[in-house]
Amino acid sequence: MAKQNASTLCLLAKSNLSLRNGTNCSDSLEKELEHTDGNGKLNVIIKALECIYCIRNRCFHEGPDISELLDHMKKIRDFLMLIVASCVKNFVCRDEVQI
Repeated sequence: MAKQNASTLCLLAKSNLSLRNGTNCSDSLEKELEHTDGNGKLNVIIKALECIYCIRNRCFHEGPDISELLDHMKKIRDFLMLIVASCVKNFVCRDEVQI
């Protein structure tokens, strides 16, 4: 999933996205991308989701810059759909739950 969306991940890493507490999620993602081997893919996805959360915060708390918002939405839509599809598949395919 990370390999398929390398351009989106690079965009998020270069976007200087920060949480309200000052944590720069783009920097964290960029560092993770630099040091990721085959075992760190989950960490890359987590860092990317943190960046997407920063975009969400910016839209809901600061008000969206429409041109920036549309640009981000186009880039991350496919990435989010892969994550959602994977989560749903894992949920559906897990062992039957005893009720």
